[in-house]
Amino acid sequence: MSLNLEFFSRPTNITAKVVCDSVSEQGVRLTTFEIEYPRIVMSEFNTHRSVSKNSSSSRAIPVSKMLEHTEKVNLKPIYFGSKQSGMQAGKELDADDLPSAKYFWEAAMFDAIAWATELDELGVAKEVTNRLVEPFQLVKVVCTSTDWDNFFNLRLHPDADPNICMLAYKMYKAMQESKPI
Repeated sequence: MSLNLEFFSRPTNITAKVVCDSVSEQGVRLTTFEIEYPRIVMSEFNTHRSVSKNSSSSRAIPVSKMLEHTEKVNLKPIYFGSKQSGMQAGKELDADDLPSAKYFWEAAMFDAIAWATELDELGVAKEVTNRLVEPFQLVKVVCTSTDWDNFFNLRLHPDADPNICMLAYKMYKAMQESKPI
């Protein structure tokens, strides 16, 4: 993947807004965001220990609401890279294969919704049932830090997962547009 304005103009459900921004008397900036991004990259976001965070829980949301939201959002990765060795994906699938990849991802989502519905009807707890659809969900997070540089250096980078790269881009833009108090 390469970082260019064309990539960042792709349609996405990923959002970032600054909800609180301040500077101490010592000149330390404290910025709090409300972000929403694909749950599939939550573990990558959580590796940033200098960021204090709290996220929505699939244990707290009723199954019916979770399934309705999952189907409505119909979340897909924003980049379907080709398979290669190493951590990064290769170039994006070509026009012949990309529609099939998106179709298979969506089919897996509908299958997960169907099985989660069956578990819900059996009376299985939402903390188990909702887990089936997590790969197809957005997660809402409130996060705060005084040091965003490491996050932006690592995640606003061509080697980063494209989903978290898009999140970092939106957060960076929101922080640049915010005027700390």
